[in-house]
Amino acid sequence: MSQKSAVKPFIEVLAGRGQQVPPVWMMRQAGRYLPEYRELRAKAGSFLGLCFTPEYAAEVTLQPIRRFNFDAAIIFSDILVIPYALGRSVRFEAGEGPRLDPLDTPEQVATLARHADFGKLEPVYEALRRVKRELAPEIALIGFCGAPWTVATYMVAGQGTPDQAPARMMAYRHPDAFADIIDVLVENSIQYLLGQLKAGADALQIFDTWAGVLPPREFERWSIEPAKRIVAGVRAQVPDAKIIGFPRGAGALLPAYVEATGVNAVSIDWAAEPSLIRERVQSRAGADRGRRRARSRRRRRARELRSRAVDLQPRPWHPAGNPDRACRADVAAGEGVQGVTSTGRHAPRRRGSNHHLTLESRVHDVLDHPPSRMMTWAFVAGVVAYRASCRIMSDAFSAIMMVGALVLPDIRSGITDASTTRRPSMPRTRKRWSTTARASLPMRQVEVG
Repeated sequence: MSQKSAVKPFIEVLAGRGQQVPPVWMMRQAGRYLPEYRELRAKAGSFLGLCFTPEYAAEVTLQPIRRFNFDAAIIFSDILVIPYALGRSVRFEAGEGPRLDPLDTPEQVATLARHADFGKLEPVYEALRRVKRELAPEIALIGFCGAPWTVATYMVAGQGTPDQAPARMMAYRHPDAFADIIDVLVENSIQYLLGQLKAGADALQIFDTWAGVLPPREFERWSIEPAKRIVAGVRAQVPDAKIIGFPRGAGALLPAYVEATGVNAVSIDWAAEPSLIRERVQSRAGADRGRRRARSRRRRRARELRSRAVDLQPRPWHPAGNPDRACRADVAAGEGVQGVTSTGRHAPRRRGSNHHLTLESRVHDVLDHPPSRMMTWAFVAGVVAYRASCRIMSDAFSAIMMVGALVLPDIRSGITDASTTRRPSMPRTRKRWSTTARASLPMRQVEVG
């Protein structure tokens, strides 16, 4: 089985097709917990050296797949490669994390390059191609990028901070300058993700690690809107691209993120409320699958109607082969669905159509076919017989009511006479069980000698 024809469970789930066994992968499935990773990390010398050496990056990506046979592999890279391609100084210091030159004033933002040098990211694409060749056909390959908000927090502060206060303050004080950083990151992230798809990635993920520090209004502006633009930009060139979003710490704002961005799936963190995900996210996914199935049924019904319309050609039993009657259902099918009319061209779909043949075409289809005509007359005869039987039963009921009306007065007078004749009264004796009555009862006398 070739890679193109192999079924990848991970991609099937992203497409909305459930699997008996859910596919498994881990975001940080390559890393320090593996001894082979630590050995290769020491050999590479630096973290960026590990990321930008295709042989090393491909090997680190494949290490957990060899050990655990996950259903997906995620390319080993970093979210800060876009600032690096934009000409910013990016370095990783041991025990300190990433360090960049800060962009914390509008004047510094004005020096930011608008277009990245994607030649610097060629090692990432080459690592993707190497991993694609080594992976089993049923294992998916995931590419990724950092979300504009998260990447911008590092670019503004020059390093990671506990609450990303420098980026939030700049977004409040200089919203236009901060929006320029976001715009640059959005456009270059789109091109970066498209390059990963061309290099062999089956799905993409957008990591918004610091989305949780934003209040609702800023979350919509700096997290949802940029992610929405990235998804739209990628799908403008690859319509069926499978994209996963990960706004870490979004909490109750997660359903709004899923609804607005249009991602195929969303990753959740330890702080997400399971009931919220089940009711507001998974239920929406089920509804989307229901709508897709309904569309599929409508299309199948339309194909059946088109084939049925093609079969309604002039038959020998038509008097003189009436062409108007023979083509009437065909034209109606062209109006109701996007089928082929009697002129041989595709008819425009009528607004408000229900994708079915019109009532006129159905009537003519029934009356023009001999077996259907016989069934129709049989149905009419049954209706007439039913109406006649109902009339007979109605007449009988009316006769019974008339007889009842004549006899009922006599019956009622007899009942009245019987009720007025009273039986003679009988004297009643009452037993009074009073104290006096009890005392008058005979008692046994006992003689004492």
